[in-house]
Amino acid sequence: MAVREQDVSLLSAEDDEGPVEQWARRILGGAGATLLLATVMVTSVDVFGRYFFNAPLRGGFELTEVLMLCFIFPAIPLVTWRGGHISVDLFNFLGGVRTRRLHAAIVDLICLLVVSIMIAGLLRKSRQMAMFWDYTDTLRIPLAPLGYFVTVMLAATALALVLRLSANVGRLIR
Repeated sequence: MAVREQDVSLLSAEDDEGPVEQWARRILGGAGATLLLATVMVTSVDVFGRYFFNAPLRGGFELTEVLMLCFIFPAIPLVTWRGGHISVDLFNFLGGVRTRRLHAAIVDLICLLVVSIMIAGLLRKSRQMAMFWDYTDTLRIPLAPLGYFVTVMLAATALALVLRLSANVGRLIR
């Protein structure tokens, strides 16, 4: 008996979104798109100035790094919630629907553990950056707020993983 794709559906982008998910997707997605546009503009001005006027944008590289950090990390919880990360299913042919659901729950648990370790390490590093008043070289942008921002985004990723894990375990138990 063939397993239909709809029988195997795990938590994914096709699932109904509640108002919280819609709000988070709109806010984080809109902010990410705006920051991406700002990154493109800064990079364009920097490259144009460097090659045509031999005068690059002062701090352009630092600003690009900071903007990239600010638009990449808010996307991680969204991608995690939707199950949009790239994955290779080497063992999909083994077992049935329950095995696939168990596999998804185990993967979410491992990802949650890894993200939790990253949060702890980054929180410790952010505290050090705040204590020593670390900042970027050219523009003097403080690094601690950026570290705390990434920590919060990773915490949102952990929350998304907890919700995915509970949904996958719930589907496994049914």
